[in-house]
Amino acid sequence: MHAAASTSLVRAAVEGKAFADTTLPDPSARATRRLLQWLVEEAPRVIPVQEAAQWLAQSAREDAAAARPVAALLAEASYAGTVDLYTEPPPLVAAVSERPVAGRVARWQAARQPNLTNLRHEPMRIDDPHALALLASMDGTRTRDDLAESLAARLPDADKSQAPERTSTYLSQFALHGLLAG
Repeated sequence: MHAAASTSLVRAAVEGKAFADTTLPDPSARATRRLLQWLVEEAPRVIPVQEAAQWLAQSAREDAAAARPVAALLAEASYAGTVDLYTEPPPLVAAVSERPVAGRVARWQAARQPNLTNLRHEPMRIDDPHALALLASMDGTRTRDDLAESLAARLPDADKSQAPERTSTYLSQFALHGLLAG
């Protein structure tokens, strides 16, 4: 099995709404919280359960020793909607390569509409036409610089100098939301 922080958990963490309670007396609750925080930090990476168990044993020895098994903690988190479990990890990448590739379905959808499906089979919507055009063109044949030039061509003259920075921001967001393929 493999596990990943759910998109809703990652979104809540980015918005500062996750992990508010810091006083958890139960070692299993503390262990689950640590696992969830780690999975968010590793997002969108999908992690083998064995690796999660090793990480917890190394980073929180007391909690890990007193807590229920990691597989049980992750199953409970899955029931709560904060973790997604997989028998086979989806073919997504967490880091943006020099020639980024978006998933085929997302590329096809981005060329036609704002409603997309990421590589974790989750629906999402991107209303920014520049982001959609960039995503639709990410077939692995273009470098980051090529993508920035393409974006600059679509931007008003006053914004063209921001194209490289905007491209980097878009690429980071695409990776975070499971749109980039390996």
